[in-house]
Amino acid sequence: MTDGQTGSRWRLHVALVAGLAVCVVGFTVELRRGMDGHWGAWAYVLEWPLFAVAGTFIWWRLLHADDAPPAPTKLPANATERAPTVPTADDQDLRAWQAYVERLNASEEHRTDRPDD
Repeated sequence: MTDGQTGSRWRLHVALVAGLAVCVVGFTVELRRGMDGHWGAWAYVLEWPLFAVAGTFIWWRLLHADDAPPAPTKLPANATERAPTVPTADDQDLRAWQAYVERLNASEEHRTDRPDD
């Protein structure tokens, strides 16, 4: 483990502890408010533990992100046989496209209603 990874892991642990502390405080405050008769506080009493679980899950995923090797990509069986198609000189579609572009460019040159550049 390199020093950069150690520092990164240390920051993850500190963030988890700080986040869990906030969740405990929030849970405690809202529980007291709920017990005092504030019915809306009960939704937050249920919400703070969910935040803690979500934060712990994210911490775990970030902590172990480098452990798993990337999944290999499967190439088709005939991947070596496939080559990009290069248009040939007798390609009719290519010739039609080139003729269209030439006509378009020629019509653009003769337009007089174009704004000045």
